Amino acid sequence: MLGYNRRRSIFMTLFWPERRSGGFIFNTYAKGRSGEFKLHISNVTQYAERHGAMRVILFVCHAHCHKTKKV
Repeated sequence: MLGYNRRRSIFMTLFWPERRSGGFIFNTYAKGRSGEFKLHISNVTQYAERHGAMRVILFVCHAHCHKTKKV
């Protein structure tokens, strides 16, 4: 339908410096709630464990879903 935009929430993480191909994780969701953010963080930690990362530093904005008690 013309003029209708469906909103999507995208959580992205870039692993730097990444010497292998990849190093970029993104997840898209219909909503941008804390549950979806927790799923993305879970994907980030699994990726870090698979690739032997010793430390993960996250910079996040002040979105409400990033600051809830669940997160």
